[in-house]
Amino acid sequence: MRIYLLFTKFFMLVAFLAVSGCISNQNSYKFPDAKFDANSKIFVVKNPDDKKDLSEILAESFRARGFSVELGSIQGVPEYSDVLVEYDVQWWWDVGWYITDFQVTLLDLHSDNLLLYASSNRSSLARKSPRYVVDEVVAKVMEEFDD
Repeated sequence: MRIYLLFTKFFMLVAFLAVSGCISNQNSYKFPDAKFDANSKIFVVKNPDDKKDLSEILAESFRARGFSVELGSIQGVPEYSDVLVEYDVQWWWDVGWYITDFQVTLLDLHSDNLLLYASSNRSSLARKSPRYVVDEVVAKVMEEFDD
């Protein structure tokens, strides 16, 4: 009986550790009175610390959803842009580089109001490709504005 209890506790611990290593969380918050539609002209700000060209992937993801998108440095934002998109990414090494946190912030350039914040957080066992993570966050942005 004692071996059975010991085995049961060990199995429960292993199961808990296995499940806790597979955590992924995506969330978003749309600020009150935020307006964003398919006619919005988007400018994606290149993160100077990003060596993996996530700004290109982010711009492509918005373009695939029908938006007019340009990208560049914060000093080069065209006056005709409606929405500024900034992102921050955190990478982690675990037998290979993967994104642990990816956050996107949308700002209305006409009113300087925040429109939306969206993010994806992943553990090592729930890792996905950079393109998948970026598309996942942009899909979360679109969900907020489809309501």
